[in-house]
Amino acid sequence: MSIVDVTMAAPVLGEKPETAAQVETGTNNPNYTVSAVEWHEALTSAAHFKAEETYTATVTLTSKNNEVFQVGGFIPTVTNAASVGTSTTLNEGVGIK
Repeated sequence: MSIVDVTMAAPVLGEKPETAAQVETGTNNPNYTVSAVEWHEALTSAAHFKAEETYTATVTLTSKNNEVFQVGGFIPTVTNAASVGTSTTLNEGVGIK
């Protein structure tokens, strides 16, 4: 089991959200890959962040080497964010997000 530090940029008005590939590049973890990023709040019709919206995202990680996910082992880092919430592990085990 290992601790994962996921690094991504905070939402910025008028900007597009980072893709999973961009978050993967910033995170660069030897044990896990960032396989998906899903924003829960609506973006503009041009897929940009809206004003006065608090955004949350689900980041899906996939094991690169059969590492096991551990509960409480994630440290979310969001560059320029006012705050960062907690992380949740669903279904402890290999390859489970």
